[in-house]
Amino acid sequence: MVYPMRRTWMLPLLCFVAWSSAACVVQPIQPAHLPANEAGIVGVTSAPLAGFSYAGPAAPGSDDASKCASLLLASGGEATVSDCTGNVTTIDLDESLLARWSQMQERFAAFVVETPTERLAFTGTGAIAGDAWQRALLAWARTQYAVLSSGKVSAAGNTVLAWDLGPLDDAQSSCMHLTVLAWGEAYAETRPCTGGDVQALKTGWLETAELEQLDAWLTSYAPLNTPDGYVAGAGVQTTRAGDLAAIEAWVASVWHRLWISGPP
Repeated sequence: MVYPMRRTWMLPLLCFVAWSSAACVVQPIQPAHLPANEAGIVGVTSAPLAGFSYAGPAAPGSDDASKCASLLLASGGEATVSDCTGNVTTIDLDESLLARWSQMQERFAAFVVETPTERLAFTGTGAIAGDAWQRALLAWARTQYAVLSSGKVSAAGNTVLAWDLGPLDDAQSSCMHLTVLAWGEAYAETRPCTGGDVQALKTGWLETAELEQLDAWLTSYAPLNTPDGYVAGAGVQTTRAGDLAAIEAWVASVWHRLWISGPP
């Protein structure tokens, strides 16, 4: 994916993101003033936010607490990317990313989350909220920073669950497959049972209960790989037979819901 870029310039960064044209220095939200949840994320939703601001480490997942890499998305379709060396790039979002960004604003409620290494302030006018969704959108922010700062994207790196469900019918010419991305988008697909490209797919967002269950597995379980698929867990708990059966039932339920109701 290639994004048209404007001129890049060097700028001594006084802040990660300026929400006001009157000043460039934004005072960070102090964690002591915010309620912490079980995942170590502090959040507030009381005040409306102006834009989308992400700050984190240069290497996602590292323990660098400087929050020197940042991304600002403006409602008008511009992205401002700042790296940890002081380079600032302004980018016009392509139609696909702009459409997703607009959809997310309409779908999710406004929030701010902060961890020891990252901070995300999200503008939203929707009603969907919760810790699991905050973690999901934080994953989306990391991905967009990586894509917009490098101009490269890896779809596989965004996939947290991929699972084969077996034949769609007795003919066994098409098999069911579910793919779920880190921020809660899912794809119900059919593929040739003998292997090959996707034949058809329906896409949609996970429902909150579905995401919360997946989020619990992702945060608790160690990475799971089976002949049928994988779950990119980040925990240490070993998956048992009962857990595997629950995952398979969840996958089947999500696939059928999307296949019946999801847009092509």
